[in-house]
Amino acid sequence: HASASPFEALAERMNWCGASLETDNFGSALLAANVSPKLIKEWTVDPQVVLPDGNKGSLFDSVEDMNAADCLLKLCVHVRNNVTTLYLQDGVEASSIAQV
Repeated sequence: HASASPFEALAERMNWCGASLETDNFGSALLAANVSPKLIKEWTVDPQVVLPDGNKGSLFDSVEDMNAADCLLKLCVHVRNNVTTLYLQDGVEASSIAQV
């Protein structure tokens, strides 16, 4: 099975193989970019996120067919674009989450 993106592959490795963010190459890259573990785990179920054009859409679809570097950059953009939603969910923790 081939995954549609590095992030979807991470979600599948976490779900099916018990991979951890810290030991997975893409997971550790997300952590190094200051994306919170809690948010990464929430995103593994393909939530609707605010896209750069202001509409909502599938997180997985938004990073489909990207290489790892582009996918990581796009996910960091999603963190910034979704700070209001993150704040409602995570309160003051959202401030640090959005500073990626």
